This record gives sequence, structure tokens and C-alpha cells, in this order.
Amino acid sequence: MDEILYEIDNALTNLKVYSEYCVLFHKKNATSLLITKKYFHGEKKFYYDQLSAIQFKASGTLTDGYIEFEYPGSRSGVGNGAYSSENAMAFAKSQTDEMREIYEFIDKKIRASRKKANAPSVTFSPAEELRKYKELLDEGIINQNEFDECKYKCQKMAELKQKEIKNNYNFVMIKDGFNDIDGKINKILKK
Repeated sequence: MDEILYEIDNALTNLKVYSEYCVLFHKKNATSLLITKKYFHGEKKFYYDQLSAIQFKASGTLTDGYIEFEYPGSRSGVGNGAYSSENAMAFAKSQTDEMREIYEFIDKKIRASRKKANAPSVTFSPAEELRKYKELLDEGIINQNEFDECKYKCQKMAELKQKEIKNNYNFVMIKDGFNDIDGKINKILKK
């Protein structure tokens, strides 16, 4: 079981914060029906890498604060804040500091997941690998047997990549990808 990093509770809602997600639990009671005029109840889990935003409003002298989670397709409780959204939690002035800390923690997690998602991916090109091995063969750094082994591995990787592309993209081939790998390999070998 994951360790709870933060937990905050009030008459309407409970929020538990874990390292990779948080759980918002709307309590089923008469108070929730009277205050919200809606009957949200039950548990909702939010994974940070799936959230698009998090809103935070500190409580004022006469108003409650709230924290609200947004994800693609969700509807914000604009206007009524936490009381009109199943993705939000209202909190009292006494809970503001802890809620601000929770907000900052989750906001950092959302930003970190975006950086991770936008990080450049390393792609493997069997034709490029084979070209490198051919240069090593021509320079005498590797022998013919080592080159043949590398050539075999590159051809197998190209076949696997080609199957993966067909499976994942409904047979749409990437231009200059692996659709003509045999021609590219033969071209490199003739040099």
C-alpha cells in the first residue's frame, strides 16, 4: 500500500495525497446535500500525469478556500468553486496553509510529468546502426563475423519495428522509416 503523504479532512470531503496520485472522497451525509445542493459522494482518484491543471483559492475572511483538479474533459466548478464540482474540495481558513502545501506538491508533480512526457525520445534506426558497423568493418576495427552478427541483429530489429508500426498505427508506415529497410541495408553494403 502506498504511503499517505498528506491527509486533510472536513465535514464534506477527505483528501489523501500519495506520491503518484491523490484520492478525493466526498462524504455521503445530510450536510453535503444541504451545502452543495447536489449529492456527490464516493471516491475519485487523480493521477498527477493525467491532470491538466490544479486550481487553488485561499480562504478569505468570509469565504472558504478550495482546491480543484482538472483533467481533459472535466468541467470546472467556476462560479461556485468547490461546491459545484465533484473534482474539488472546500476548506476552512484554518486549513489554508496545509492546503497550499498540498497544492504546491501536486502542482510540482503535474509539471514534472509534463517535462517527462515532453522529453526527447531516443529512436533506434537499424539502417543507421548498420552504417556505423560498416564503417567499423571498413576501418578494420571489427571483423567480418562481428559485422555479420551486427547486420543480423539490425535486420531483426527492423523486422520487429516494422511489426510494431503496423500494429500500433494500423499499417501506416513512417516515411523513410523501416518500410524499405532491405533496400537501405543493401545500399549501405554496396558502398
